[in-house]
Amino acid sequence: MFEQITEQQILLRLSLAMVVGMLIGIDSWYNRRNASIRIYCVVAVTSAMTMMLIANQTGNHPEAFSRVLAGLITGFGFLGGGIIMRQSETHQLFGLTTAATIWGCGLIGACLGAGQYSIAAHATVAMIMVLYINLDSLMQRIGIRRKSN
Repeated sequence: MFEQITEQQILLRLSLAMVVGMLIGIDSWYNRRNASIRIYCVVAVTSAMTMMLIANQTGNHPEAFSRVLAGLITGFGFLGGGIIMRQSETHQLFGLTTAATIWGCGLIGACLGAGQYSIAAHATVAMIMVLYINLDSLMQRIGIRRKSN
């Protein structure tokens, strides 16, 4: 028989998912983007919960994890797709970073739910660095300019 996830593991994984969702969501809140901190928390926590549910029900069966993870990834894409907007006059897209960040936050939550703390920690640090460092400004400071039309 397989080992069930303990109450302490459940609490740790869900708490970490909530904290990661908050850390990632703060950027969206601060920059007044279209997703709130709560959305990021909910995405991370429900992803972690889903992975733990599958682990408890299937005994960490790789095929079950694969199918559930594929469904989660598709769901994140669907959720992110609802955030992307296009301005009709200029055809400029808005919300791509928010959609990608929700997708990444969900996957970090899935890592936490599966007990993959190292992957989740490194991905969280990388995502926070990308969100909090103004890369456009950095590129201009080092002398790299965008191509003109």
